[in-house]
Amino acid sequence: MTTAYQDWRNSLVVGLLLLIALGVFLIFDLETALSINSYFTLAYTAFWLLIGFLLLRHRPRRYKLSLLALFLAAILTVYYIDWNGRKPFLRDFHRIEIGMTADQADQLMAHYIKFIGPTAQINAQGDLLAGKISYRPTQLGWGDSDIAILTIKDGRVVEVSYYPD
Repeated sequence: MTTAYQDWRNSLVVGLLLLIALGVFLIFDLETALSINSYFTLAYTAFWLLIGFLLLRHRPRRYKLSLLALFLAAILTVYYIDWNGRKPFLRDFHRIEIGMTADQADQLMAHYIKFIGPTAQINAQGDLLAGKISYRPTQLGWGDSDIAILTIKDGRVVEVSYYPD
C-alpha cells in the first residue's frame, strides 16, 4: 500500500520525466526540425505516453489522462511552430516526389533561393531538361548552408537530397 506522499512523489517524478522528454524534443526540433518526421514523432510520443501511463497506473484516471493529454498536446503543437525558416523549407522539400516535373518541384520551392547548376541543360523555352537545381531557405547565418538539391533528367526529378547546416 502506498502513502499519499509516495503517490505525490511518483506523480512529480512522472511530470518531470515528461517535461524533460518534451524539452529534449524541443531542442531537437529547434536544431533539425525533427517534428516534421511523422514516424519519429509518433514513436517518440507513444513511448513517453506508455512510460507515463505505466508509472501513473495507480493514480486516478482523471489525473492520469490530464497529465498525459497535456504532454500529447504539447508534442503535437510543436509541429505547427515554425522556429525559423528551416521547418517550412523542409516541409516543402519533403513534398517533392521522384518523377515530378522540374516545373512542379519549382512551384513547391518557389519562395526559396534558387540556383541552377552551371552544367544544366535548358531548352529554348527556358525549361530545365537535365542538371541540378539547389535551393536554400535563407541567406541568414542560421540556415545559409542548408541546401536542398534536385537532380533533373528529361525534365523530371530523379533524385532529391538535403544537406543541413
